Amino acid sequence: MTPEIWAILVAGLIGAVGALGGVMLQRWFEQRDRREEEARRLREVARALLFEIAGFRRDYLVETRTALSNRSDPFSVPLKLPASTPFPAYHANVSRIGEFQDDEVEAIVTAFNMAASVASTIAEAVRRQSDMYGAVSLVQTQAALDAIFRRLDHILPKAIRWAEAAESLLAKRT
Repeated sequence: MTPEIWAILVAGLIGAVGALGGVMLQRWFEQRDRREEEARRLREVARALLFEIAGFRRDYLVETRTALSNRSDPFSVPLKLPASTPFPAYHANVSRIGEFQDDEVEAIVTAFNMAASVASTIAEAVRRQSDMYGAVSLVQTQAALDAIFRRLDHILPKAIRWAEAAESLLAKRT
């Protein structure tokens, strides 16, 4: 082989390595940008879930616990009726929750399940309170409300703890 052919081969090899290196570098930057974008989207999901669970904890869990601790009779407990679908951010992002770490997934899912249980129990209590005037038996209605409030007394502390745990973990993500 002549020196000119060697020069052409070496130049071609250098060009090929350079082109390959450029492509690899471009792919690395694209992957980095994709990872950053995914991390940003997950932070947005975490922030939405954080605000949702923190608001529910404050507006329903804590207020309901306070109202129950001051009750004199079941008909006088002031309860706020939760929205018919109280967790839109959670439901909109349920498919993304698996992207969080295992301890975060456990806290998020448990907190929202406990909150949903409290929301449906509060809704049942509000319904029973509003039905008291049309009830056949006020004694039965009062007994039903007492049972509901005992259930709330039981699950509210757990729901608050799980909400606080989820808030703490989600706050680290935002």
